[in-house]
Amino acid sequence: MSPNHLALAALCCSLACSSARAERFRVGDDSDTEAGDCQLDLSIEQRRSTAEPALRESALALDCGIGWQTELSVSLTRQRSAGSSERSLGIEGRTVLPNSGPAGLGWALVYGVDGQRGSLGGWQRSGQFIGLESGLQLAPWLRVELKVESVRDHRERRHASRWTFGVEQALGDAVELRAEWGAQSGQRPAPSLSVRWAAWPDVAALTLNWSAPAGPARERRAGAGLSFEF
Repeated sequence: MSPNHLALAALCCSLACSSARAERFRVGDDSDTEAGDCQLDLSIEQRRSTAEPALRESALALDCGIGWQTELSVSLTRQRSAGSSERSLGIEGRTVLPNSGPAGLGWALVYGVDGQRGSLGGWQRSGQFIGLESGLQLAPWLRVELKVESVRDHRERRHASRWTFGVEQALGDAVELRAEWGAQSGQRPAPSLSVRWAAWPDVAALTLNWSAPAGPARERRAGAGLSFEF
């Protein structure tokens, strides 16, 4: 895979990872922003398309509340494809905004910066993003979320925007089903589905995710993640 293709894949990764954050960051629930509340996430994902060789990604992320209605995340990601590999480092944040609307409605500001390991071994800033999330609890077992982000890719010297709409339904005390529709600049919306099982409530959870073919290259994704709260 060429460096340009890896850079494009990294941009897509930042967009896809922001979608994954929506599952961890509960808009309107500020419990995760309490100082000392942390979550460790391990995930793997495989992507296939008609234009490029299969790409495999593994990631490790640590999310911690720091108080002031804010949560910070540090993630390390590695992508492998056709004998090439690339590592990226991300620092992201989420700040819950004051809510003056109806009960059950929440707003949050999300932001972050990404870096990639250069050819000489150093880290270089590759992109940044800022966005707004909104979530509404329609019932104890049902919530909807909307997110809009603006992403800057420094390596490609271009901007991209993305929106994501999600519906989450609780299927009992331990299982959550989440459906999402999202798109970035110039692409048609594509659906994705994830299932989260709280195997050990308030301790560990397993997530499986899948997305339908999207974009001109018909890229499709499938992956799994394991999270630990402490």
